[in-house]
Amino acid sequence: MSRSMWPLLIYVAASLLGATSGSVLAQDQTKQSIATFFALPLQRQHEEFRTYSLDKQYEIFIYSMQRRHPADLSFAYDIASKGQPAAGFLSGKLQGTSNEWTQENIIYVFEVMAKQKYYSVSSDRKLITQLRRAVTSMKRTDTRENSERSLKTIIDAS
Repeated sequence: MSRSMWPLLIYVAASLLGATSGSVLAQDQTKQSIATFFALPLQRQHEEFRTYSLDKQYEIFIYSMQRRHPADLSFAYDIASKGQPAAGFLSGKLQGTSNEWTQENIIYVFEVMAKQKYYSVSSDRKLITQLRRAVTSMKRTDTRENSERSLKTIIDAS
């Protein structure tokens, strides 16, 4: 490698390192924020949760469902209560993930949304098609069966 290439190589390496450390820092801040949230008393968690953006609520909900035992299902109700805006947001999240546990959790919010009549999920043909595709593509038996039950409840809730 010629000496004239070294400055370019150093610049590229520094840029990549900066981008990586920035995303690691953001992940650390998110983890810290979630840890701080769950350190609150339960009543205060729910008060705080309702003040957060949909994106932040989703992040906390998924964390609770997948990393805390027992999971707090009531967060799904707060997200579902936002109705159509939450449906569009969750549809995007569902489309953007191949993680079957996350898909199952999202479908559960749609189930709550339908049962509580926050949004007529069953009337949204594009969404129902998306949910069916997600469920039929699931490989894990437990997540597929849970999601199939949720989908049936969604369709029957109309």
